[in-house]
Amino acid sequence: MTDPMTRLRATNPVRQSELPPISTGVWSSMQDSIASTPRAPGRSQPSTPRRKRLGKRGTLSIGLAVLLIGGGAGYAGIEGWFGGTPQGPNCLADWSDRDTAVIGSWLTGDAIADCDTFMRDAGLAPIEDPVAFTLQDYTYVTPAGQVPSGAHVLASGVAVTPQALEMRQSASDFVDGGNAACRTVPEQVEWARAELERLGLQGWSVVQADHQDPDAPCSWVDAQEPGVVTVGSGGDPLDTFAAGTWPLADQLRTKIADRCLTVGEAKRLAEELYMTYSSVDADDTLTATAITDGASDCARVDAGIGGSVQITVHGPKAER
Repeated sequence: MTDPMTRLRATNPVRQSELPPISTGVWSSMQDSIASTPRAPGRSQPSTPRRKRLGKRGTLSIGLAVLLIGGGAGYAGIEGWFGGTPQGPNCLADWSDRDTAVIGSWLTGDAIADCDTFMRDAGLAPIEDPVAFTLQDYTYVTPAGQVPSGAHVLASGVAVTPQALEMRQSASDFVDGGNAACRTVPEQVEWARAELERLGLQGWSVVQADHQDPDAPCSWVDAQEPGVVTVGSGGDPLDTFAAGTWPLADQLRTKIADRCLTVGEAKRLAEELYMTYSSVDADDTLTATAITDGASDCARVDAGIGGSVQITVHGPKAER
């Protein structure tokens, strides 16, 4: 089998519709390779050109005629049906518009709500009379009168349950999730099983990747496929960062995960920490996604990297 980037180039999502869509594994591999070197307090900004930005969540050109925002959202030319991203909603104000579409990784699992956020961040008007639907395992939001034949309409707009979405986010989390430490494959399997139990995801299974490297010191974990968590051998996830650590994740762990905050407190603190510990332009900001969980006593936080940093906090509205 060819390497992921070769397969990705062969299935460019902004080409014509007759090409096959990108698999979730290839898209995950691409996202994992997009990471900025963190900037600790007092450290000067790297001498690299400023990136063009589309909104509060940031953008990054990755050489595929796509700009990413919000952990993997993008702005891309299309023609007719296109693959887009399988890891979030693909938002189209006009299904037949060749000019632009906005795509992104899930924020809440509600396709219509997430598209509203992405369109606003991209400086575009919201989609009129929006309807969410799936087509060939991809989720789209378009005006109600433009749903193509063969599509499955999502009556509630929710494409991913809160529990399944949190499992995905936890798997890629650098705070205390799947990317937070160098775990062996057996250790990562046990971690994944514990997360599934915590989230009440009955019927999900944890499987090991077909090909394992016995010399690999650590492991990776992926929960993008519905109902399945895959674990494989790999390098230390913290080697993503030149310093061998991510100061932002460390601070989120100490000041949010290790304390007992409300979801509002955690959101505000996460956004403040991002400005201090992330390698961003001085005028850039991050809007953390806040999801209310009335059953929890304290806020939880997940931080991952896609097209840019994505932080999600879950927790109660008020102290108990």
